[in-house]
Amino acid sequence: MRTITDEIDILDNLPIGLLKIRNNQKETIKLNKYIINLLGYNEDEIKQIDLNQIYSNNDLIKIKSKMNDLYNKKINNYHMTLEAKSKNDLNMFLDVYIIYNEKEDLFYFFISNITDLRKKEVEVIEIIRNKNLIFNNFPGLIYRSKDDKDYTMTYLSKGCFNLTGYKENELLNNKQKSFADIIYEEDLEKTRIIMKNKLREKEVFQLEYRIITKENKIKWVLEYAEAVFDENDNIKYIEGMIFDITRLKELNNKIEYNIKYDSLTNLLNRNSLLNEIEEHNNGTLFLVNMKNLYIKYGDYGFTNVQKIKKEIRDFLIMFENEKFRLFYIQENGFAFYYKALLSKEEVDKINDKIIDKLTNYFSLNISVGVGIVANYQKLNSLELLNKAIKISELALELDGLYNTIYFTEEIEYKIRRTQTIKDELLLEIESKENNLYMEYQPIIYLRDNSIFAVEALARFNSKSYGSIAPAEFISIAESNRFIYELGLKIIDISLNFISRYRLNFKSELKLSINISVNQFYNINFINDIKGLVKKNNLLFNNIILEVTESIFASNLGELEIILNDLRNIGFLIALDDFGKRYSNLIYLQELKFDIIKIDKSFTSRITNGNKVSLIGDIINISRKLDSLVVTEGVETLLQDSFLKELKCDMVQGYYYSKPINEKRLEEFIENYK
Repeated sequence: MRTITDEIDILDNLPIGLLKIRNNQKETIKLNKYIINLLGYNEDEIKQIDLNQIYSNNDLIKIKSKMNDLYNKKINNYHMTLEAKSKNDLNMFLDVYIIYNEKEDLFYFFISNITDLRKKEVEVIEIIRNKNLIFNNFPGLIYRSKDDKDYTMTYLSKGCFNLTGYKENELLNNKQKSFADIIYEEDLEKTRIIMKNKLREKEVFQLEYRIITKENKIKWVLEYAEAVFDENDNIKYIEGMIFDITRLKELNNKIEYNIKYDSLTNLLNRNSLLNEIEEHNNGTLFLVNMKNLYIKYGDYGFTNVQKIKKEIRDFLIMFENEKFRLFYIQENGFAFYYKALLSKEEVDKINDKIIDKLTNYFSLNISVGVGIVANYQKLNSLELLNKAIKISELALELDGLYNTIYFTEEIEYKIRRTQTIKDELLLEIESKENNLYMEYQPIIYLRDNSIFAVEALARFNSKSYGSIAPAEFISIAESNRFIYELGLKIIDISLNFISRYRLNFKSELKLSINISVNQFYNINFINDIKGLVKKNNLLFNNIILEVTESIFASNLGELEIILNDLRNIGFLIALDDFGKRYSNLIYLQELKFDIIKIDKSFTSRITNGNKVSLIGDIINISRKLDSLVVTEGVETLLQDSFLKELKCDMVQGYYYSKPINEKRLEEFIENYK
């Protein structure tokens, strides 16, 4: 199988110079005929010559600096024009493009002679940009496109056919298809977001995504792109190069390995566990669920959490033997499968040993829920695994850091209850039922004692079990992965009420909505919430999106992009439950929040003998960051008065109003006026 290096070596015979320099020794190890003919030196002379005889000292200093930047990944590539002198003392202008191949530890210089082009300064930019005249045989395609949602192509090189299966004229100006049409659907929105944010940076950037060829084959491609701006700083067009990296992806992903093993822990994965159960159906499954370890990213950092997982693997793997194997089930944690049916007493002995090994991690507040199922019912592999997962999730909901649940009829009832609530919630999402509703709690602006906004709080009345606590039905939606859809339903119900209130009372009312991590990082979230606000004819700046510190678990750069996009649309962003966990003040400085909501645990400590100074500190910090402050959980006159003394901006709590339904909220607002 040819590598990318093989592909680059094809350039040896093209009318462009290729120079390879080894990084660690900074020595030239390969150059092609084009460079030899261009400079007039033979290969040995070029390798030994003092480069100051060919290039200016300033250009050499700049090249060395950019090579260091490439090596340290500060930039992906570098393009420059420099002056050179041949062996025959001919002065030349050279166009140089440099990339660094980390795997080979080599720098690649692509060099072309543009001496004649420099004679006409006005024309040179356009000619350099149209390198397709040189690169028509390059393994990939060069393009120019409009800055629109279809990526309308106005120029495509001959490499288009080899890459996409379409002839140039089939894609040019969207004649048969737009280029957006051939981008893999799951990658399209993400690609648009990256393009939108990167184009304005006025630098070459890269992105990877999948395309579907005319032959209906999926290819991975790597794109380098850059925007070209006019004199008014508007984007005239986009141009770049696209390469086929499918084979490289196949190598890097190690597909065959990943079918059986988890890449982080190097343990057998979920698929392998299912196969094991199918082969040995009379067994006992231990599901060691450490799902809440994922929320620890914000506390300990991504690297440390990954390290903890590997350490736990090292402890648990000690139990492995011919009959007892360890697996990693990704977000559900670890699983043991014993190739025999075990009694309750035998299970307890094994479980005690597992507890002993995991004791060291209880100090980190990492909860462990163990679900154990002996397969007396002859369930198939997927049924057995799902039952163990559900039982382990029930164990996680219990008090304490380590809980075990062994499958019984009582547990079967809890599983049925969870399944019923799940089914009813799905009907709510499909608008086939009307048992999901909202209550609202006012947020009071202390400066003039007015209602600043209302926070929407979801409630659910099950047909089978009556009123269900939010913690229970939200947890069910999260563990069954439809929290995003349920969240959109909750948002729509809330916005619809505000829209009706605005119409009936001819008055604006701000709405504060809780947004889960799963919603926030969903690639469709921004478009979906924009659509719901427009559908209900509301103003974006009247909508407050509340997020918790758990969003900090993601990449800071990605988080900043999403927050800026939402704020640019007009939404206000609030950081909810501040101080509930180990808050990082650096995030407050790096990421702009319009509102900071202090967790009610601080408020509850305000008594006659104890006035919490930390609240004042948080208010002062927030003021320096130009953020408004809401203190939650205000229930007494003493708490309210103390917060007024501290000049807290806003309060929320039972002292003013508990969460109430739409009608009572309307009455509250009218009476409050």
